[in-house]
Amino acid sequence: MNDQSSPHPTSSELAVVNHQVFRELETLLSNYPAAGNDTPDLSSLRRVLQQNPLEKGPLTLLGTTVSDAELAERLTILRRTYPFIKQHKDALQITASLLPETFSIYIPIARFMADRARQIRERFGRAALFGINGGQGSGKTTINEFLQIILTRGLGLRHAGFSIDDVYKRFDERQAMARAVHPLFAVRSVAGTHDTALAKNTLTRLISADAESKIRIPRFDKMAKGGQGDRVPPAEWPVIEGAVDVVIFEGWFVGAHAQPIDALETPINDRERIEDPDGIWRKTMNHLLATEYRALFDMLDDLLVIQVRSMEDVFHNRELQEQHLRRRLADARERGEETGELGAMSPDEVIAFISLYERTTRYMLETLPAEASLTLFIGDHHRIERMRVNAAKVRGPDESNRPDT
Repeated sequence: MNDQSSPHPTSSELAVVNHQVFRELETLLSNYPAAGNDTPDLSSLRRVLQQNPLEKGPLTLLGTTVSDAELAERLTILRRTYPFIKQHKDALQITASLLPETFSIYIPIARFMADRARQIRERFGRAALFGINGGQGSGKTTINEFLQIILTRGLGLRHAGFSIDDVYKRFDERQAMARAVHPLFAVRSVAGTHDTALAKNTLTRLISADAESKIRIPRFDKMAKGGQGDRVPPAEWPVIEGAVDVVIFEGWFVGAHAQPIDALETPINDRERIEDPDGIWRKTMNHLLATEYRALFDMLDDLLVIQVRSMEDVFHNRELQEQHLRRRLADARERGEETGELGAMSPDEVIAFISLYERTTRYMLETLPAEASLTLFIGDHHRIERMRVNAAKVRGPDESNRPDT
């Protein structure tokens, strides 16, 4: 695991995935998770990994090595977890095996998270809090679930967490804000449409939980109110019992910063130009990012960013998600099921909806990799193409980021 007593380099490390190396890893590992007596030769595995830019750059900052002991440990974790990762990816219709990604990316990241959790528990007596940021359809939720599998089944840690989408304000609260401040705040989307006090309170209770704790985790139904969404009644929220080791807070703009004030003067798209000509909506949103959301995001011990290539990818990925929802609703209606107020957005509605995200998303694409402890850059077919680790951010837990408890 990581040895934080060893000095880290002082710069960030960025490396590109070598697909030839991944193909060789696929061959070496293909039978291992399912065959108990088919352990890959460690010298062959080391030879391939030594050609891997990830191993020689970013992963060294996470404390990863290719020693016999560490390779054996990674193989053991792979054996424990990959059948569950495969089951999950197959359910999502991901055709790639993900064996190389699991061995060379997800397991080292999870081991870093586990080591960080141990350090924070020893130093502060609480669980570690990680943020995972990713634009619409970036794969952040899937990667989060893979990491959870490794943390729990591979490393024996207890996990809890939720998405920033789970703490959207209630439908009636957004309507009230729309009347009092600006009509665009009726739409669940950006800063201003979340209950940040609920998020902060829940995260604080989770990281401080003990054996007697029983903590309700907020949930939000995006299909309620005809697709406008509403919070699930608290009586239906899931309950986390006992202490946890790792808390993960996920969301499309978790960790985002406010823009400079002068960047707000010019509308960024037609929707801002037509519906926010005086800039009231975007200036209010920006102020909230700089204040109550900053206080929320400053709770994070580390931030992992899943970064798409462009805003165009965000539009495309969100439309794919809504296509899935439209198919589900159509199938339910064909079966004669009552769908009530449930709804999904049309393609034109997706474009209008994502336009609300555009300002914050473009600024995150520009700035967040420098802010994050770790950034995974996503290319075609949602495959990881590059990886960056920020040396200054991964050195060790910083007491200044300790949340108030």
